[in-house]
Amino acid sequence: MSSHNESQRSKEPLIALTGEDPYRALLDMVEDRAIFLLDPAGRVTSWNTGAEHVKGYRADEIIGRHFSVFYPPEAIAQGYPDEELQRATVHGRWEDEDWRVRKDGSHFWADVVITALWSADGKLNGFAKVIRDLTERRRTEERLHQSEAQLRLLVDSVDDAIFLLDPQGYVTSWNAGATRLKGFEPSEIIGQHVSRFYPLEDIEARKPQSELATAGSLGRAEDEGWRLRKDGSRFMAHVVITAIYGPRHELLGFAKVTRDMTERNRLRQLEHSAELAAGIDSAGEAEKKRIARELHDDLGQQLIALKMDCITLAGESGPPLSREDFRHRLNVMRKAVDEAVFSVRRLAAGLRPTILDDLGLIPALTWLVDDFRARSGLSVTLRSDAGEAAFNDQASTAIFRIVQEGLSNVVRHAKGATQVVIELTCTTGMCDLLIHDNGHGTSSRTHDERGPRSSGLAGIRERTLRLGGTASIGAHPDGGFLIHLTVPRRSIE
Repeated sequence: MSSHNESQRSKEPLIALTGEDPYRALLDMVEDRAIFLLDPAGRVTSWNTGAEHVKGYRADEIIGRHFSVFYPPEAIAQGYPDEELQRATVHGRWEDEDWRVRKDGSHFWADVVITALWSADGKLNGFAKVIRDLTERRRTEERLHQSEAQLRLLVDSVDDAIFLLDPQGYVTSWNAGATRLKGFEPSEIIGQHVSRFYPLEDIEARKPQSELATAGSLGRAEDEGWRLRKDGSRFMAHVVITAIYGPRHELLGFAKVTRDMTERNRLRQLEHSAELAAGIDSAGEAEKKRIARELHDDLGQQLIALKMDCITLAGESGPPLSREDFRHRLNVMRKAVDEAVFSVRRLAAGLRPTILDDLGLIPALTWLVDDFRARSGLSVTLRSDAGEAAFNDQASTAIFRIVQEGLSNVVRHAKGATQVVIELTCTTGMCDLLIHDNGHGTSSRTHDERGPRSSGLAGIRERTLRLGGTASIGAHPDGGFLIHLTVPRRSIE
């Protein structure tokens, strides 16, 4: 025997066999484990009751036979039984999990421990072998693995992004749906913070942390809003965050499901567009009727009067005028021309105020508020804190029309309203527009005589969506009615 083996053996505790085994009765009481002895050549020399239950052999059937009878043919062909004894001899102890064979030829999954037995003078007396039947545990583990694999296949087959976060919000798992929806491969996103999916304005508002805090305290948080893909493009998402707790109710993390609502929003927008188109047609006809009436009743009458005065001055009707009458008639005509010019400007301003093009959005809103205040008699306050925001033509027109429609909504539906507050504020990432009145009659704001949904409010939503923003329209918690729009600043400059 080599010196290496002797050195290794000297480090192991010695188990000495002396005379008759005093623990035989105790070993026979152990029925769930096969416990038996082998001689140095591997032949069975003892056999407990548990071995009979596990292996199926009676003691008189197995004692004296080589222990390789417990191994499958392929393991015997590879010399594995002898290799196990060699390893136990070298290391003092050897443990393994593998298939073993019962007397009836059936296989079972076994946990095997072989311990070398040495005499006091260092002689190898044989081996003690303990075997546990782990077949049921293995079947349970296999079923669990199968279930996990099937669950993984199910999770990866859905189009929704399903992934896990740790308690701090860092991604710990990533399904195939998340890769398809967001564009990140697992290696690119696992370990990154969930805020990676939020627009800049939401990050500035600490929305990711707020949603996780809500889910942590209430168990669940739900939201619908803009999210980002890997390439930076936005999509409208429906998000559900569920807190995951341990057995002691400690927070282990979060499960997050994100669904792409882009297509559904498109259908919703098409529905809104159809309603809006019907409302626009109706409103357009009403506007044409109003303009035609004003042209006929106001500007038309003024022009007819001017024509009659021109005929009189030309002497084509009645006796010639004196110098004084002639001068008086000219003054009357000059006033009529001024009134006609004023009417034309008023009609043009109703279609599109030139001040919007000449001076910009804020002066145009100031003019609109002043005009509305004079015509309605309501107290109207305009507050603007847009900073250095430079509104482009599309945004200026949209916001002007939204305010115009909001004020018209007050006149049509705000019962008992006495004041209106308009606020336009911009931060580095977002611009917010609020129109708040103190009237009542909230239901009539969203359902009017023009259809199932007010085309005016539908128009406000549509204009806001075109700017990439969101619109919240409804009753104000403190009373009255509120139109609140939030638009990314990058879309208005």
